[in-house]
Amino acid sequence: MRLDWRTPYRYMFRDPDWKPKIFVGGLWLLLFPPIGWPVALGYRKEALFALVDGRRPLLPPWRRQTWRFLREGLKAEAVILVYFLPFLGVFLCAATGGGATLAAHATELALFGADVLLLLPICLPLLPPLYWYLFGWIHLSWPAMLAVGALFWTTTFLMPAAFLQVSLTRRFPAAFRIDRVLAFVVGNLAAYLEAWAISIVATAIGLALGPGAPWGIFWSYLVIVHAFNEALTAGRGYYQDSER
Repeated sequence: MRLDWRTPYRYMFRDPDWKPKIFVGGLWLLLFPPIGWPVALGYRKEALFALVDGRRPLLPPWRRQTWRFLREGLKAEAVILVYFLPFLGVFLCAATGGGATLAAHATELALFGADVLLLLPICLPLLPPLYWYLFGWIHLSWPAMLAVGALFWTTTFLMPAAFLQVSLTRRFPAAFRIDRVLAFVVGNLAAYLEAWAISIVATAIGLALGPGAPWGIFWSYLVIVHAFNEALTAGRGYYQDSER
């Protein structure tokens, strides 16, 4: 089953209030990044459930919902952090050699951890190379660099499938059913790769908007939700077969 490449980019425009809703989301990302990222993640979760349930309006309203979006977004960030803990652990061990180096640079590493927690969606891919560039005490051989990079990109690749488990069960702990995550990706690989391609294009468009990037990124979150929901729909037959 081939995915629809047009609808993910424009379905949100069918909501009569799409302009103020996207404007508020982008404003959160622009003005309050540490809180804005989880708020956007929580909004994305509700937008996904609206798609799955066929709700109207297409986009969730903001009024009296912000705290709920923040709460649900923090749960999503917790899932992301747990998934990336192996990557962060391997990076720190490979880059420092452990032991004495970790103790000698505890302040810098504490700042590293704080940055990850405050700006989780954007810091994970940026912080390790930034620390490698800024601090001479971080050393990575080329084999270690390749291994760390492979672990990061493998985790990133599987992350949407983990959140699709949340879509299916409405429970965040379901994201840690690694067996089902892998089963979905392997059993529905073509649609999953297409959803990733749609998402990468949307993210590139969002970032290319320059000063409008916060709103572009928020829009791209909605595109990503729709694309992977399409992949989920394509894989429902596989899930039904695997549950028998």
